[in-house]
Amino acid sequence: MKNNFYMPIYNKVIDYFSKNSISWWGENKSKPSCHTLSSQISCLNHLFYIRKNRFLCLQVLNFITNRNFIDVISFENDINDNGYIDFEISNYREPYVSVNALFLAKDKENKKHIIMMEWKYIEEHSYEDFSINKDEKILNEYSSFINNSKQLKIKYFNYKSSIYFQGELYKLTRQTLWAEQIIENKYSEKIGADDFLHIVVIPNKNKSLLSSVYKLSNMNLENTWRNILNDNSKFMIIDNKKIIEALEYIIKLIEYRLIDSSLIVSQKNINVMSDSDKLSNKKNNSGESHISSEDIVVSEEDIYNLEDFVKYLKIRYQ
Repeated sequence: MKNNFYMPIYNKVIDYFSKNSISWWGENKSKPSCHTLSSQISCLNHLFYIRKNRFLCLQVLNFITNRNFIDVISFENDINDNGYIDFEISNYREPYVSVNALFLAKDKENKKHIIMMEWKYIEEHSYEDFSINKDEKILNEYSSFINNSKQLKIKYFNYKSSIYFQGELYKLTRQTLWAEQIIENKYSEKIGADDFLHIVVIPNKNKSLLSSVYKLSNMNLENTWRNILNDNSKFMIIDNKKIIEALEYIIKLIEYRLIDSSLIVSQKNINVMSDSDKLSNKKNNSGESHISSEDIVVSEEDIYNLEDFVKYLKIRYQ
């Protein structure tokens, strides 16, 4: 079980799941899967190591989304651990939904965006219609949410067996509705977001998920879903390798002295530079945004640890 993780994160992940009362995927909900191709483990292996490093989270997020967020914001949760990525998030406002990983970022107009990540690894395309055995009350709840959705544009009188309940689209539907509810109720929600971005992580080699055709649309996953949406800029599918490329890019910038290497140190040291303006506005001659401080000390070990992490991801997931 331990061997399924990048070892430096193992104890912290177990502690995080325990303190947040999060169930593990698989038959035994009390412990991590031993399946080497688990999507849940893959998500954690890619993102948990960086979750407390503000700079790395921001740079990785901007690299994979091609956005220009100016800051990431830590989540307030029951265990007060000040992470910039939360995992296995669920919410009561939208029925029975969860999000594998969640960022909260700020743009230059000071708007907050929730960035949802749905993580798939070797899952196959599903032909299941999830509305078939749904209770009528639950179907009515979904009908109300979809009818009022600004992002889901296709409306029906009866949603049973509609495109929204087919295979992987059912999960995307629930996550979209959840994000809209968070935004609609931003003054009563802890997150308080103004907008959202929906990212699905699927390896390019997973042709079953990416290329299989839905009978109701005669199109693949991405084209089917984009045809449902009003605003396609809020949705993207990326390969997990994009995250690895982002980290490699940061290492290159450090190697060529284009950014301050002190940015990769642990969060306990970065706390001395918590002002978001210092994160977003300071620039060196290369034009790269950076933080610099005499109070932050970086060692060769810090750089080695980041390189070791990226090396692990490349061996395990490329």
